[in-house]
Amino acid sequence: ISKQTQTCTIIAKNINTGDTDALKRGIKNLKAISNVLYFAADDEVNGTELRKSDGNNAGTVLVKDIYPGASSSNPQWFAELNGQIYFDAANDNTGGRLFRTNGTTAGTNLFFNIQSTFLHARVGNKILFFCYLNAINNQNGFELWGTDGTTTFQVKDFVPCIEGVGYMFIDNFPVYQGRWYFNLDNDGINGLEAWSSDGTTAGTMLHEVNPGVASSFSTNFLGVNPMLFSSDDGTTIGRELYSLSLSVLPITGLEFNVQKQNTLALLNFKTNTEINNKGFVIEHSLNGIAFDSIGFVAPKGINGNGATYTFTDAKPVDGKNYYRLKQIDIDGHYKYSNI
Repeated sequence: ISKQTQTCTIIAKNINTGDTDALKRGIKNLKAISNVLYFAADDEVNGTELRKSDGNNAGTVLVKDIYPGASSSNPQWFAELNGQIYFDAANDNTGGRLFRTNGTTAGTNLFFNIQSTFLHARVGNKILFFCYLNAINNQNGFELWGTDGTTTFQVKDFVPCIEGVGYMFIDNFPVYQGRWYFNLDNDGINGLEAWSSDGTTAGTMLHEVNPGVASSFSTNFLGVNPMLFSSDDGTTIGRELYSLSLSVLPITGLEFNVQKQNTLALLNFKTNTEINNKGFVIEHSLNGIAFDSIGFVAPKGINGNGATYTFTDAKPVDGKNYYRLKQIDIDGHYKYSNI
């Protein structure tokens, strides 16, 4: 692995000291998270295992030998949530599973013990991934799952009552405006088409280009405004560029509560996703009807992700106090929370 300075590119760490074919034992699956590069590499001793680098020799290290010995765990599909990195790796010869790491050996552990997890992406406050298990009928089949770091759940059953997704064409599947875009064939029902998900069952949607059981083979997703991808509608025009524009809520999953803390009122609220959010006006009332502004909280959600917020009212009155949030979009539209 190398790094570039102003004058030259130098080796940051010589991981494999032999003269082995780089295509067989090279560095792969690179993912930069919080100024740390996570990747897979083979040093001809531990196999292809999880490593990290800060760009320096001393900081380029083996995180953990997940599949002990010369065998390889082949870590891939890294995604971050709440300071933890989620990825697929194999700790035996039965296939990949969902692991989680905080960047230390002791903090790298099996998270979800189900065979064949793949394609991980962070959407809001969740990690979404595909898994070879249908929780509804306990049959095998690739279905969409998610986790918030505590609870792991099936998001979508693409093919009810039978085995899951027929196949996918693995491609660049971006997260854009709080949604994960991908393609899949739900076992001949709609063919291989474009889908997107916000991490909920209701919010997992089909974007069909070639109607019916035929496939459009939607690929090459590019997260610009609107979402672009290539597809074939089955007519004589062949494969062309398509755009997809969804009406996106500025925020989703708003939770809001107020707690009395001695002489103070502590307001806690959080969101699942945020798009084009200008911020929150904190409003107070003595009767629950007429409200006045007592503060403003700037948005913290980045790249469509949600965030957690607090606000303290240092001067609540004796008796009842009523609070609500006024969420403002960057275009000036606004919406009130529950009181």
